[in-house]
Amino acid sequence: MPYHSCRFAWAILCVLFLPIKSLAADSSVLARRFVVLLRYEEQFHNNHEACLANSKAVSPAQLVAKDPDSFYGLRPTSPRWPEVLQAYGQYWEAICSRPTKDEFLTSLAAVYAEKMSVVQLESAIQFYSSPVGQKLVSAHKGAAAHVNTLFSQAYTEQVPNAMAEFNRRLKAIADAKK
Repeated sequence: MPYHSCRFAWAILCVLFLPIKSLAADSSVLARRFVVLLRYEEQFHNNHEACLANSKAVSPAQLVAKDPDSFYGLRPTSPRWPEVLQAYGQYWEAICSRPTKDEFLTSLAAVYAEKMSVVQLESAIQFYSSPVGQKLVSAHKGAAAHVNTLFSQAYTEQVPNAMAEFNRRLKAIADAKK
């Protein structure tokens, strides 16, 4: 094949595959815009704050009360206790540091880019940019908060009952073995 023919064939191939790459890039950009429009950043911040709040649910002093060796025998009366508190805070900061905001948003955008076409993303962006779409985003946020509260309340109520039933059954199993 002459040199000019190869160059021409290569140019044709590049032109043919350019729109596919361009659509993928457009899809990713549109998906990121969609994620921003749906205010997922707020969800990230709420989840991050909830993680940090969990760190305060049980204090190091409470852990020592349950198990005096929790912190290698260090206790709230120890002169090194402030270092334990600092290490405990850093432990929770490390736990709550991932995913980062960018990882979270990029992951969501990747799913939208994969599951939706460019046309679908453009339509969704158009709708969610409208006043009705923005109202729907706010309503979704309120509904999600309500459901999270419902699950949290149910968990708080059900765990003691489920644990009591579990312990009752374990005792019955252990007693039957005797």
